Amino acid sequence: MENYQGFCRNGFYYRDASDLKKAPQGQELWGSFCGGGDRDQNTGFLRTKVFSAPATLQLYLAGYPSRPGLNLKLERESDGSTLPIEVSSVPHESWRLYQFSIPSSWQGKTVRLLAEDRAVTNGGWFALTRPEPGAAVARSSHATQVIWPLLLSFLLIALTFYAGCFLAAQLGCRNIVALGLSGLAAVGLNGYLAFWLWFFSPAAGRWSNLLLPCCAAVYLVQSFRKLDRQRRQVLKELSLPLGLAGATALLVLSTGFLYGGLEDPFQTAGARFSHQLPPDNTIPYLFAEGLVNGHVNRPLLADWLSSDRPPLQTGLYLSQRRFFVHELPYTVVSVVVQSLWITSLFLLLRAFRIDPRAVGLILIVCLLNGFVFLNNFYTWPKLLAATYVLGFTTVLLSPDILAMARRRWPVAALGGAMLSLGMLSHGGSMFAIAGAAFAYLLLRRSLDLKLWSIILASAFLLYLPWMLYQKLYEPPGDRLLKYHLAGVEPLDARSFGQVVAQAYRTLTLRDWATGRIENLNTIVDHQLEYWGDVGALLFEMAHTGSRANPAVARNALELRAMNFFYLFPCMGPLLLAAVSFAVGLWRRIATDEWRAAIAFWLTIAGTIAVWCLLMFKPGSTVIHQGTYALVLLFIPASILTLWAVSPRFAIAVSSASIALNVLLYLVLMRRSTAGDVLQENSLDYGFLSFAVSSLGLITLILWQLPHAKAEDTWQCARDRTLPESAV
Repeated sequence: MENYQGFCRNGFYYRDASDLKKAPQGQELWGSFCGGGDRDQNTGFLRTKVFSAPATLQLYLAGYPSRPGLNLKLERESDGSTLPIEVSSVPHESWRLYQFSIPSSWQGKTVRLLAEDRAVTNGGWFALTRPEPGAAVARSSHATQVIWPLLLSFLLIALTFYAGCFLAAQLGCRNIVALGLSGLAAVGLNGYLAFWLWFFSPAAGRWSNLLLPCCAAVYLVQSFRKLDRQRRQVLKELSLPLGLAGATALLVLSTGFLYGGLEDPFQTAGARFSHQLPPDNTIPYLFAEGLVNGHVNRPLLADWLSSDRPPLQTGLYLSQRRFFVHELPYTVVSVVVQSLWITSLFLLLRAFRIDPRAVGLILIVCLLNGFVFLNNFYTWPKLLAATYVLGFTTVLLSPDILAMARRRWPVAALGGAMLSLGMLSHGGSMFAIAGAAFAYLLLRRSLDLKLWSIILASAFLLYLPWMLYQKLYEPPGDRLLKYHLAGVEPLDARSFGQVVAQAYRTLTLRDWATGRIENLNTIVDHQLEYWGDVGALLFEMAHTGSRANPAVARNALELRAMNFFYLFPCMGPLLLAAVSFAVGLWRRIATDEWRAAIAFWLTIAGTIAVWCLLMFKPGSTVIHQGTYALVLLFIPASILTLWAVSPRFAIAVSSASIALNVLLYLVLMRRSTAGDVLQENSLDYGFLSFAVSSLGLITLILWQLPHAKAEDTWQCARDRTLPESAV
């Protein structure tokens, strides 16, 4: 190094000699984590010797090089101009190799690397190696590392899905929605079974990974010949929503790894489409690997226990664990599983007999919503939970499926399975479950005790083993409940009842009411701030004609943050549905789309009411601390309200929503391609081709939805008397 101050040799965080051995070997390691005391507060600079700029520059980085106050840039010796270097995937306390494509105007010029540390906050350090030329890598070959696991994982999911559908068909069902829900339930139950098999015996778990898919395949072949033409046609039609889930997974993975990051998929997913997110997406993987190795760490991550997080995504990965052993294949499996939300949403809309054109519009708006897309790639199990909550909502609110559930106990038990699988995915599901029950009571104005007894009994029996795990194997298992419903975050040995009683004992009625109002404000507020940032963003882009403007990048980051935390900003232009809602009431519209919208709005209102009432800390009703089913219901409710008044208006508003999300989460995620900022990795043309192909496949599937034959699939549903043979 030519000159430095505040940087030192081996200036990075490591605990012992074993950690030091994990650093790049045979390299000079320099960093700003130097001196005694709080070394995060150390500041300084470093200048390398000059070198000729290669086509591809590579170096190892550690720490937090993208934090405010930490800067890394190239300086051209001839004129002193600089190229800032930005990394979106922060390496944290480990080392990662980064490659940067140098603009042609800089290649061959004499340059040096400048590093500066002005940060004095926690994580205010970074370290680096001497830069060197990087070999040009044929990055298109990297896509195969994702595509083959994706195809195999989707095939295994499809086998289980269709096994559940065929079983329901053999039991006499010929309704496409009920059959599809049976398939989704089969996928969840298979994952839940895999979890317990691996828990009791890893050997049994490994063998089940082979035997269960083989048994499912044999069962499908034998059963298909026994089904009549009508049921075969219905099952063929289910290939559309299931194929849509596979195409969604392909689009999400291809776009997520468009600029690399395969070497650390968890970190890539946590930073690709938003601000840096916590490592919660690693929890199901750590839980699964603990079961595989016969020892689950206590605590599992930080001070969280395995019993604090429900096990369904862990089980779904374990159901395929024999075929996938690594963080990257786990990420692929999880994205495939999370993508089932689109299948569940399709079934919900189909159950309400929505115009297929409106169905296609809703699905594409949901898919291209930045919040949904982000969480489809950042695979904490909240979209998986929404999948089953939407299934429960379908059973409870769809007039046709509800009539079937009242007549046939297996359909009611299916609703209970959806309820339990939602809770086994994420505890926040309870808010939307309560919201669906609220809508049911308002729409039906009666409580069917037999129906609810079957639903609750089946849900309880399915959830009971996990309750025993929490209470007997790794108690207490109620930390999230204490955190959200009583405001106690640290580990607490008291019972949940004692914690809640103590929390509310010190709370006055006025304080409680003020907190509930603040919870509601958190959901509906930030509109002026949001649209002010949208206006500033569009003005800056139009005024400068460039997306590399720092003000544009700052506004885009703030908008993505508001989308992540707050429900109403996340909906963006779709909030214009409020105007259409007033128009619809005035016109007394009575179409299927309007009736479905009313059912969804009631569910949303009930969910928000319960959420605001139960969340203890004022202002804690941010989206990721609730249920993602709220987002997946809000979007269709808005579009259906708009559609009922004017399909053209619905298309126009939906197009604006799509355009804004594409701008924020695709166009503006990387500040520049014009060479004024260096960002890690280059465009992977293999993933780009798969992303384009998946968009084409999604378009084709959505185009086929209006042409699906509906006369057979809905024959029984339109007969409100529902004779036994029609179920």
